[in-house]
Amino acid sequence: MYVDYFVVTALKEEGDAVRRHLDNLESQSTEGFWIGTVNSTTDLGDGVDLHRVLLYLPGSGQGTKAAQSLAGEGIRGWNPNAVLLVGIAGGFQEHGVCLGDVLVPEFVDPYELAKKTPRRVIRREPPSRVSARKIWQLARGIAASSDEWYRDIKERRPDNQERDFPAIVVPDRGVLGSGDKNLADERAEERWYLKDAHGDRAIGFDMEAAGVMFACLENGRPFAVIKGVQDNGTIDKDNKEKDRWRLYACDAAATAAKIIMSRWCPPVIMDPRGVKKLLENQGTPLDSMNRLIRLGLYDELYPWASELIRDTARATFDEGRLTDKDRYDLVNRIRERVSERLPLMIESAYSDAVSNLDRYVSIDRNREHQKLRSHRDKLLNELPAYIVSEIESLIMKSPSHLLIVIDLQRGTI
Repeated sequence: MYVDYFVVTALKEEGDAVRRHLDNLESQSTEGFWIGTVNSTTDLGDGVDLHRVLLYLPGSGQGTKAAQSLAGEGIRGWNPNAVLLVGIAGGFQEHGVCLGDVLVPEFVDPYELAKKTPRRVIRREPPSRVSARKIWQLARGIAASSDEWYRDIKERRPDNQERDFPAIVVPDRGVLGSGDKNLADERAEERWYLKDAHGDRAIGFDMEAAGVMFACLENGRPFAVIKGVQDNGTIDKDNKEKDRWRLYACDAAATAAKIIMSRWCPPVIMDPRGVKKLLENQGTPLDSMNRLIRLGLYDELYPWASELIRDTARATFDEGRLTDKDRYDLVNRIRERVSERLPLMIESAYSDAVSNLDRYVSIDRNREHQKLRSHRDKLLNELPAYIVSEIESLIMKSPSHLLIVIDLQRGTI
């Protein structure tokens, strides 16, 4: 059974808020998992008017490990086309974030993966961009429009002198910090790190985004984060301020998530095992380089190929079948695009890995540089041809327009 989205929540209140915004909710054979729908407002031309959404109740529990475990289980069991982390977070009031606002970060910073030395703290992982970039773009569009999305929030808004309605906070290169500590002090080291490292691009912090991010990168799934702000992570957090805002923040995030899910149909995931083998973890700098390449594949090449196949199939609807010439033209267009874009993505990821090498703990930096160069050359020689061959086999094994559209929509290929 296919699903378009897997919505990960950590707390019961977060899951209940999402559940109230889903239709046709049905329990699954695996305990705790439910599948519901949201109405689609996309125009795919193939009669699809519902997006299927997988939800786990009562939630994963707080912390990166719990979130990573649940996200991995849902991905392996239901093969979702995209993963959303929806719930509550703390926000940086000093950077213009208000209680009740909805955060949609462009980057997640797993700040607790670090080594402490007598002189400094060395972060082992740089921030990673959310790979479901279309969701970030949609949120940005909603925030810049006059769309009164917040009218669908079901919870009553607590009194607030700052603003009468919530905003979707989606700045350019906005960063959400993520770690296992529940921050409740403006003097906390982690809070100061996020502000110092990212300036006013730091919009908030939570305890689950890093775990979901790692699970999605490991299993080849695009992901995004949608979080309602319940507190500012200061000592005021424990004076019942967060309790007044928790349910509202949960519902605000769930409302924004529903609207975004209704406006985007995630592309089919094409992540062959051979690609994952080529991009295997071979050390921290290489892992960072491979992660950037994966994000480029999920964000650009795979969605583009899916849309190209879907559009070509629609164009041949009257004939009901893709001709040999259709397939030949498709493969050639895909080969040209992959040959043009993938080497640039590999070179860019290599350059970023080299420039970030000083952020990692390494005994022999010359050896790390050599490993990066060797791995870059291997990818340039092998990866483009492999990507083209996998997509070509996808086209050739679907003989009719109907099968291609159904396979793409159900995520069975």
